[in-house]
Amino acid sequence: MIPALRLRFRRAALGLALTLAALLAPATGSGEAADPLAEMIDAYVRNRAAGPVTAVEVPALPQFALGDDDDFDVSISSRPEQPMSGWVPLTVTVARNGEEVRTGVVTVRVKAPRSIVVARHRLARGAVVRAEDLVTEQHSEGRLASDVLQDPQFAVGMRLRRSVPAKHALRERDVEIAPVVQRGQPVKLVLESGRLRLDTTGRALEDGRPGEWIRVRSAASRQVIEGRVGRNGIVYVES
Repeated sequence: MIPALRLRFRRAALGLALTLAALLAPATGSGEAADPLAEMIDAYVRNRAAGPVTAVEVPALPQFALGDDDDFDVSISSRPEQPMSGWVPLTVTVARNGEEVRTGVVTVRVKAPRSIVVARHRLARGAVVRAEDLVTEQHSEGRLASDVLQDPQFAVGMRLRRSVPAKHALRERDVEIAPVVQRGQPVKLVLESGRLRLDTTGRALEDGRPGEWIRVRSAASRQVIEGRVGRNGIVYVES
């Protein structure tokens, strides 16, 4: 666990909690009275976020309703690997005089800008993606598919499985590894049998990506044979 944030405050005099929130978290502008525990959670998240945070949505906390005249120690902690984005579970513990009074998990929603990859212009189905076809934009928040690309290099050199309109986000499911052999393309065939190797030519009867098996018609025998596509586009036939 990340070392917990611990604060002591008196419900009848909340200067410490409110001062901390004012220093560490931007004002919400809602005009509503702030819940000091919610302000502490907000500050905790913002201080540990890897980048800028748009908003921290803290749910109602009736389970932590406490008396008005007591001093309390509040501890907030999270898992070390927990990113401060999306839905974030936090462990909140309230103690009085060293004795635990309340503890529980509070799940907050953290909104933060995301870099997403979008099409610079309309991209046609079957086209191979180039770096100049893409642009990276900041998306503040909203509904985004889980497989939206954040790194343009993932898509460069890939083939589009569907057309993508201009300014639309690119998703993993939109691209696939481009075949190195196209249907109808003349290909080099390498027949291997033990230590014997024979080079010939043929014509691919289907698309092929590296490692895939495809059917090829031999130019010499006119027979249809199967071979494994290499990264160099050569089709290897084993006997």
